[in-house]
Amino acid sequence: MTEALIFDFDGVLVSSDKPRFNVIQDTALSYSILVPNESIDLMIGRVTVDFLGDVLIESEKPLISKIIEEYEAEYKGNITKYVQPIDLTVNFVKDYNGPLALAIASTSSRAVIEELTSHFNISSKFRAVVSKEDVGKLKPDPEVYLKTAVELGIQPGRCTVIEDSLIGVQAAINANMRCFVLLNGFNFREQFSGLNVAGFINSEKDLLDIN
Repeated sequence: MTEALIFDFDGVLVSSDKPRFNVIQDTALSYSILVPNESIDLMIGRVTVDFLGDVLIESEKPLISKIIEEYEAEYKGNITKYVQPIDLTVNFVKDYNGPLALAIASTSSRAVIEELTSHFNISSKFRAVVSKEDVGKLKPDPEVYLKTAVELGIQPGRCTVIEDSLIGVQAAINANMRCFVLLNGFNFREQFSGLNVAGFINSEKDLLDIN
C-alpha cells in the first residue's frame, strides 16, 4: 500500500527542459559551439556538466565551466521567466488533501526548487524535498529516492514515484519503489519498454487512482 507520493521536479512538476536547453544552446553558441537540437534528449534528467561533457568535443570541453557559469546566471537568475508549471501535476498538488505524504526528489538545485514551488504556491504541500545538494550520487543511482524515504520516515516499498525520464525511472526502480511515468510531450511510452513501470499518467484521474 502506498503511503507517499514522490515527484521528480523537472518534466513532472515544471516544464523546464526546453527553456533550459535553449539557454544552454544559446550560451554555447556565444563561444561558437553548436549544441545540436536533437541532443536535448541526452539532457533530460541530467545535470548540465554531465550533458555538456557528452555532447562537446574534446577541444570544446575546457569551456564547459564558463558556459555553465553564464548559463546559470541567465537561466537561474530569471527562472520564473523561463519555467512554466505543468498544470496537471501542479493543480493536483494544490488541491490534494488526501492521506499520502507528498515529496520532491530531484537533481535540480534546492534554490531552484524552492523558488519555483513558492512561485507556484505549492511549497507547503511537500513534507520533504531532496535536491542534488543532498546526495553524492545522481540518478539512475537510487540515493535521491532512498534519502527521500528516510526523510519521510516511510519504507521505500511503500513509496510511489512520478517520473518522466529513463534515468529517473531506473533510479526509482533501483530504490524498490513503484514508478509511474508522466507523459509530458517530451517522452513516449515506447522509451520505457522493458522497464517495470507501474503505468502512465495522462490525466488527473490517473493520479487520483494511485493508491
